[in-house]
Amino acid sequence: MKALRVRKSNKLTEARFKLTMNEYRILLLCVTKIKPKTEEVTSKYRIEVTEYAEVFGLSLKNAYSQIETGLNASWEREFHERIPATRTRAASWRRRRFIITQEYHPGEGYGEVEFHPDFMQHLINLREQYTDYGVRNVAHLPSFNVIRIYELLIQFRAVGQRSFNVAWFRELLSLESSYPRFRDLRTHVLNPALKLIDQHTDLRILKDEGSWFTTVKRGNKVVAFEVCFCHKAQQVLQLESE
Repeated sequence: MKALRVRKSNKLTEARFKLTMNEYRILLLCVTKIKPKTEEVTSKYRIEVTEYAEVFGLSLKNAYSQIETGLNASWEREFHERIPATRTRAASWRRRRFIITQEYHPGEGYGEVEFHPDFMQHLINLREQYTDYGVRNVAHLPSFNVIRIYELLIQFRAVGQRSFNVAWFRELLSLESSYPRFRDLRTHVLNPALKLIDQHTDLRILKDEGSWFTTVKRGNKVVAFEVCFCHKAQQVLQLESE
């Protein structure tokens, strides 16, 4: 299989949105078809059932079903881009759309989406401040949230660690009303996601005394957490040099 890469702006990586797994797989596969360093691109992309099935390890029957349901649902989806605070205005979110047209061609083996200019601006002419990874690293991750956590980590690949404000993390993943206690967020979201990322992607999560991450408390309340990680290829090189 050809090495397919996702490249998008850091602003889009840190945007707030909620999609199903099928919807996000469709978007990611389309994004791999864009040449991110050029300004001369089309905004309409085709999703072939055979390619989708190969990339994500599915039967053709399941690939047909996922593309049909994903395209139908994606029509209503939007993302919220963070607008930083200024001296006179608080930080806010600007609503934007992913697509402006979508088509599904039953029996012909493909679907099509046309990206909204608001979305395209985060995918082209990218020369700095972008997130880049091979789509094969997320092909076997089982949920949208796990992929999003992977993206937030891989954005800091050169640093090897990332700290998250808990409130901001909940907001990005639309978990404001879910798992109100941090121990529930740890049990049902963070621990399973980091374990899967460690097992199925190019990142090795570096545990601290058996924990997938460290926490920062204010009084008895956890207000932030930090994940440390390295690239698996880098870890192999380090072991070989010892």
